[in-house]
Amino acid sequence: MIDIAKYRSDRSQHSCSGRELDWARSILFDDFTSDWCDEHADTVYAMEGYFPPKDRKTAEKVSFINYLNLKNSNKKSILDIGTGAGQFLKLCNTIGHDTQGTEVQKRLDDPVYKIHQHYNLDLFELKVLKSKHIQLPKTYDVITAFRTQFNDIRGIEFYEKDWLYWRDNMFEFLNPGGQILLKTNLKFNKPPRIGKLQQEIMNAFGKPILGWNSYTYHFTKPQ
Repeated sequence: MIDIAKYRSDRSQHSCSGRELDWARSILFDDFTSDWCDEHADTVYAMEGYFPPKDRKTAEKVSFINYLNLKNSNKKSILDIGTGAGQFLKLCNTIGHDTQGTEVQKRLDDPVYKIHQHYNLDLFELKVLKSKHIQLPKTYDVITAFRTQFNDIRGIEFYEKDWLYWRDNMFEFLNPGGQILLKTNLKFNKPPRIGKLQQEIMNAFGKPILGWNSYTYHFTKPQ
């Protein structure tokens, strides 16, 4: 069994046991992904903890599933905004949920597209812009956005009003009792050196969830 302490992504306090990590790795990694990593060793996904032997983010994906109680729930419809390598959705598919994911652009020449195909993911294109309404194809029980890039990429900075607009927009496409889990790429700074963008999201949503190393928030739509 894997020593979970060596693989715990982001030092998460949210549970992922060694047995659960073994389970996730058995689903996500095979000869195809091994060959893919050898061929695309210079990509961000091959280098930054998504694939063995340094797949620290696998534990993080399991901790998201546990936090949302997706292993023990009825079948859910799940949307993951900014799917990345698609591992969260692959795990959710395996435990019986209906999933969709988004990417800014579906490029057939992007190496990670081969992983999406291998995982048999249902993806569509979506750009998240500041305070601009997003039209989604349907409503969902769970909407996730992990390690978001839309809030500070290419000079686009999200302020308090932009975060509130995004959350309220997502609520339009969330079924009653549905959940949003947002894990940003805004790293923690110790007071008094809290950055401008960190302060803006705290102005919007208050104190983040403890246990992950970047600003993370959970919302539930009233029944």
